[in-house]
Amino acid sequence: MVKESKKIEKQKTRILWKKEIYQTPYVRAGVFLLSILVVWILKQEEMKNGVFGWTAVFYGILTFIAWVGARYRWISVRNVVAWWVASFSLDTIYASFLVYFTGGAASPLAPLLAGSLLRVLVTYPHLPAFYIIFFVHFIAYFTACISSGGIGALSQLEFYLTLLLLMGTGLVIVYLIKHHDEISLARMKLAGERDELEALALTDGLTGIYNYRYFQYCLREEIKRARRFQIPLSLLIFDLDFFKSYNDTFGHPAGDRLLKKVAEILRLRLRSNDILCRYGGDEFVAILGGAGAADAAQVAKNLKEAIENYPFPGRQYLPGGKLTVSVGVATYPDDALNYIDLVEQADRRLYQVKSSGDSLNP
Repeated sequence: MVKESKKIEKQKTRILWKKEIYQTPYVRAGVFLLSILVVWILKQEEMKNGVFGWTAVFYGILTFIAWVGARYRWISVRNVVAWWVASFSLDTIYASFLVYFTGGAASPLAPLLAGSLLRVLVTYPHLPAFYIIFFVHFIAYFTACISSGGIGALSQLEFYLTLLLLMGTGLVIVYLIKHHDEISLARMKLAGERDELEALALTDGLTGIYNYRYFQYCLREEIKRARRFQIPLSLLIFDLDFFKSYNDTFGHPAGDRLLKKVAEILRLRLRSNDILCRYGGDEFVAILGGAGAADAAQVAKNLKEAIENYPFPGRQYLPGGKLTVSVGVATYPDDALNYIDLVEQADRRLYQVKSSGDSLNP
């Protein structure tokens, strides 16, 4: 759960960074110009007020700095949350100055402070960061009203209506952010369970390599790819010699350990793009994309030698004092033109090898 929560926080931080880089600077510039227009419409006389003028200039400079910071990537993913809290707090303080200059608690701009909190729903910040922003909104509004109307502002109905609007908006946003995180966590959990089930459905439980079901699917797809790009494809079928005797002598747990080790040897010596699967029992298959008959024969020989040279426990009791393996090799398009015939041809050659005792078909 902790791992998923951290992943969600990283995703939200990335979203926040993109918005602070590509959107917020231009929105802030638009708000700055609009604020000048609103004050001019509501309180033209305040346009000559020195405090308002210096406040507007200061916010204009901050708006420009924010744009430059976004333009030249001063904002990084690591510091974007702190940047967001600081810049949003300054936005809130400036908005409170507008409330102060246009009537305090009775200002038509006062309810817009609650509306500015809705920006949070667009950015999905960290919840602790939102608590800071909400506290700044509350203090800034309270200060603006007291500064404008004195202690008498506390007796105005408008003051409490806006205060309730702020509180209600904050509570709703807290709920929505938590709800969003819970949904994201549930989705990630379901996705993880689905991936795990898919992996179990395609993986052999004993050896950890792909199973027969996945082999059938991959061989069909690899044949299609080989036909489309006109490249060869080879199929290797491995069968452990005298595995039944080994099982009878040392028991099934020892036999299982031997199968797991054989699968590990094959996997480590095949190319990264080769596909290794358990065919069933003591048989394994490998699909070698792009490998012709000669290359496949050499790979089969190397793998056969690697298995026979490995010091498996109890190998001295097997014929020849080692674990041997028989390999059947078939190549597309030389030996077959479809996956069914390719498997039959490789299996036929494996049978011939087992019968002749050569352990490897030509």
